Amino acid sequence: MLQNGSAAATLRELAKAAGSNNRMLLYYFGSTENLVKEALDAALLQYPSMKDLDRHISRLDIPLDERLRETWRAVCREENLPYLRLLFESVGLAVHQPERIPGLLRHFGHDWVTTATAALQNDGLAHGDANALAREIVALWRGLQLDLLATGDVDGVTAVHDRAAAAISLRAASLRAHQGAGADPLDAVHDDVADVGGARGVGQG
Repeated sequence: MLQNGSAAATLRELAKAAGSNNRMLLYYFGSTENLVKEALDAALLQYPSMKDLDRHISRLDIPLDERLRETWRAVCREENLPYLRLLFESVGLAVHQPERIPGLLRHFGHDWVTTATAALQNDGLAHGDANALAREIVALWRGLQLDLLATGDVDGVTAVHDRAAAAISLRAASLRAHQGAGADPLDAVHDDVADVGGARGVGQG
C-alpha cells in the first residue's frame, strides 16, 4: 500500500503481495475495509517521527513557536512522505466512502486537534481559545502537508510554516495576557488586528 496506494489495494492484490489468498485474509481481518485500516495503522509504526508527533507540541520547556517548528520538521522529513501520500489518498477515499476505512476521518479531523488543545491548555489558555487555536494549527499543518506533497518544495513550505507559527505564538501570548488581566479574550484578537494594520501603515509610509 505504501508503494502503490490504497486505491489499488484490492483483496486479490493484497493477498498476492502477502503470499496468501483471499479466503485467509478475510478470515483474519473480516473485510477488505478492516484490512486497509490495519495496514494504515501498521504503516504508521514504520514512521516513528510521525507516530510520536504529539510529544513535540506537548512540550512546555520551550516556546510555542519552537514547538510548532519542531513538530513541522518532524512531519516533513523525506522518509515520512510515503506515509503522508498514503494517508491523504486514504482520507480522500474515506470522504466519499466513510465505511471503507472506519474511524479514519475522525482521526484525521479530531485527534491532532484534541492533542494540540490539551497542550495549549497546559500552556495557560482557556479551553475555547485553546481549541480554536489548535484547529488553526492543525489546518496549517494539513494544508502545508498537501502543498509539500504537490510541490516538493520543502524550504518554501517550511518558510511559510515558520511565519505562521510565529504569528500563532504571538496570538497565544496575547490571549494568555488578556486572560490574566480578566479581559474579554476577543479583545486580544481585536488588538492583534489593530497591530497588524498599524504595522502595514508604517511599512507603507
